[in-house]
Amino acid sequence: MKMLVTLRRLGMVVFQATADVENIDHICAISERFLRQECGEVDTFDLSLALREALSNAMLHGCAGRQGAKVFCELTLTDDVLTVLVRDPGPGFDWRALPRREPEPDDEHGRGFHLIRAHADTVNFNEAGNELTFSKRYDCAGRPQSSVSATEDGITFRPGRDLVASTVEGVRVEIAGLLAESESRLTMDLDGVGMVDSLGMGLFVSVHNTLRACGGGLSLINVAPRIHALLHAMRLT
Repeated sequence: MKMLVTLRRLGMVVFQATADVENIDHICAISERFLRQECGEVDTFDLSLALREALSNAMLHGCAGRQGAKVFCELTLTDDVLTVLVRDPGPGFDWRALPRREPEPDDEHGRGFHLIRAHADTVNFNEAGNELTFSKRYDCAGRPQSSVSATEDGITFRPGRDLVASTVEGVRVEIAGLLAESESRLTMDLDGVGMVDSLGMGLFVSVHNTLRACGGGLSLINVAPRIHALLHAMRLT
């Protein structure tokens, strides 16, 4: 059984997975997508390689012989620094005894930790040795940026990214900050928004209902034709 549970929050993605090596591919793919969504088109090679090595160690060694054992993994992006934590349920090992030298060319094993250290800025273990944390700084200047402008009709908010499951909560937090300023009318400029899923539509309805209770409402502008067709099909126009 290859169980994988994913939780996505603002600036964070969390996994819990059984020790099936096929899950490594899924976790790395979701993690790369998370980093690109948060940071724009950055190079994800270092993240993917270091994460693969950490997960492989946790699953093949930390979970060895433990029926139904699960690996915990958490990625957090704060101030352009991505921090990755991988924890297994095993007793750990003496990480202090890890050799500092690289393995010999004819060694068949022992390269994992050296690859992590070579592709991360910092690498740390907990005391027991069953939890590894590594971090790497990224230039997130290319990340999707929202913008806010004031008009005679209220505030115009441009999310600057698709409104889908992985982004809705972050956008909701930004809008909540705007509504806290006692605005009763909000215009969302969907220029550059290429996809809105059911959670994005739910966000529109939630914001509109909140504003309508104050005598205002939500307006959408620059809506792509396909998104307009979806809203029309859901009777949201």
